Amino acid sequence: MTVQPQSEKPEKGTPIGRMSWKGNTVYSTAELAKTLDLKPGDQYDKSDLNDRLFNHIGTDVSSLYMDKGYLFFSVDVQENRVGNVVNLVLTVFEGNPATIGKITIKGNKDITEAQIREWIAIQPGELFNRSKLIKSQQKLAKSGYFNPKMIGINPVPNPEMKTVDLAYVLDRKP
Repeated sequence: MTVQPQSEKPEKGTPIGRMSWKGNTVYSTAELAKTLDLKPGDQYDKSDLNDRLFNHIGTDVSSLYMDKGYLFFSVDVQENRVGNVVNLVLTVFEGNPATIGKITIKGNKDITEAQIREWIAIQPGELFNRSKLIKSQQKLAKSGYFNPKMIGINPVPNPEMKTVDLAYVLDRKP
């Protein structure tokens, strides 16, 4: 997920003038603004905005949505330079919540699948939850059986069915 401006790029350090949110129904504008933690007068930095929207897992705007099932969530940022400030319009596309479909485990030969599933914090039929995926990855890494740098979780979304299958790819620890 990336932020794609639709107008001229402001220079780094340009103060933010106005900020407005459109399209949000799951969370109020006040909740989104509090999570984003930027306000008029703050210096605008496109990279920082992108991080606050998507890359501070657990505290970014996308965590709000993805921890409630909104896997297909995105934000479009429109930058409008007016004088010496930049006004931002953040348009939210919430989509539908997704539930977990199948969970498959690949690359394991030593541990029973039942034992591995005990470390997976999310189950079929539950709403998608990014925090639970991260928790699962951490538990698998701490188990001592798998190479922590090679634990992959590959989501296979199906927007039409409002589901996502998960493929856990594990590599035995040397």
